[in-house]
Amino acid sequence: ISKGDKLSYSQADFNRFASMIQEATNGIGTDTSVVFEVLDKLNNNTDVLQLMKTYGRRTNTFFMLPLGRYTLTQLLISELSAGDRKKINEMFAKKGITLTI
Repeated sequence: ISKGDKLSYSQADFNRFASMIQEATNGIGTDTSVVFEVLDKLNNNTDVLQLMKTYGRRTNTFFMLPLGRYTLTQLLISELSAGDRKKINEMFAKKGITLTI
């Protein structure tokens, strides 16, 4: 990770991004457009790591029944297809982000 990478957003923004992803993946199906929208906002490895840290481990639910506690990476692997994860990794690579999902 480049030592020159600085956060592109405030902590309040990262809190909002994490909540948006959690809401997009709870219940029936996943709103992949929201997941892509949030992840496209990330500009560098530091942003990705901050979103992961902010997300922490959250409970994913289905009709208000807890399904388990997931990190952001675990959640995205569980909820997104291999093709969607590939698109995200390609999107990251174009920005010089070396972290992958």
